[in-house]
Amino acid sequence: MEKFVSEDDELIGELEKMISINALEVMRETFPEELRKEKDDAMQKGIEVGREDGIKIGSEKTIFKMAKTMKDFGADFDFISKMTGLSIEEIEKI
Repeated sequence: MEKFVSEDDELIGELEKMISINALEVMRETFPEELRKEKDDAMQKGIEVGREDGIKIGSEKTIFKMAKTMKDFGADFDFISKMTGLSIEEIEKI
């Protein structure tokens, strides 16, 4: 009886190894695809953040350029502030 149990334990051990090896093979096949997907997702997120940052920077530059033009034409600082959302201090520094 002990021999049967011992053989059964060996069989279970071998089955566990086979399952582990099979799981490893599946992971090797699956992981590269998941890695590529994560990389693509991260790149897309980076592009979106970069685009949003670029739009924000471009808008800020446009506001300052518009404020400078109004200031150069002698517009009142209160008027420039209301039109651009810039503070009087920011307008003075332009």
